[in-house]
Amino acid sequence: MVGLKGIVTVRIQKKLNMVGSKKQNGFTKFENEWFDELLKFPLPGRAWRVLLFIIRKTYGWGKKQDRISLSQFELGTGIPRNQVPKEIKKLKDCNLIGSHQEGNRKPVSYWFKKDYESWKPPRKTTVTLQVVTKKDATVSQKGYKTVSQEGNNKRKKETIQKKEVDKNQPEEKEKHPWSPNEPSF
Repeated sequence: MVGLKGIVTVRIQKKLNMVGSKKQNGFTKFENEWFDELLKFPLPGRAWRVLLFIIRKTYGWGKKQDRISLSQFELGTGIPRNQVPKEIKKLKDCNLIGSHQEGNRKPVSYWFKKDYESWKPPRKTTVTLQVVTKKDATVSQKGYKTVSQEGNNKRKKETIQKKEVDKNQPEEKEKHPWSPNEPSF
């Protein structure tokens, strides 16, 4: 049986191990200057996650570049595999990362571009609305509909038929797939 003194010692030792184990488990050596510039850079959330993952896989392992498959991106960022290329394209368009593929079947190598003077903010997408005029309505691409005075604005009445119930017959209860009184298997 361990006394109270032993329990306290174990807890203190665990806390000391947690504090002291930061560098033992690895760390990402990344220059503060790049980090400061990245903090000011306007990127959407998913692109941030992909960029941080590339930095983690390269600088976190003491490499300048690394081959990273789409499945690794999916596991590391939580972003679905089919969405990762879209985020990588955003990072390439901003000139934050570079990439190279040596063959068709090999994963692409990625690296972080350190020259923050060459970084470009993401392009803002503008939506142009095209107005389509029909006989009695004008519909924009966003789906808003305005009806002109030429059109017929009256709504048709819907008739709802009520189900006639025979009062002499007992009511039918809805049958549920499981009831608390029945055993479940």
